[in-house]
Amino acid sequence: MCNYRGNFMDPYVLQKCSASNHIIGAKDRVFIKMNLVKVDKVTGRFDGQFTTYVICGDICRMGDSSL
Repeated sequence: MCNYRGNFMDPYVLQKCSASNHIIGAKDRVFIKMNLVKVDKVTGRFDGQFTTYVICGDICRMGDSSL
C-alpha cells in the first residue's frame, strides 16, 4: 500500500495486549481497544489526554480482562 507521497506503507499496525504483552495478530477479531480519558482533578473536565488499553481475544475469552 502506498501513501500520497508514493512511499510504501504497511496497512496493519502491530498492537500489544496491555494485560499479557502478547502481539495481537491481524486475524484476532475479538480484541478490545479502549481510550480512557484523563480528567482535570480541579475542574473535572477532559484535558485532551487519554490512555489507550488493548486487550487481546484470548484474555477476553477467559474473562480476565479486568485491568
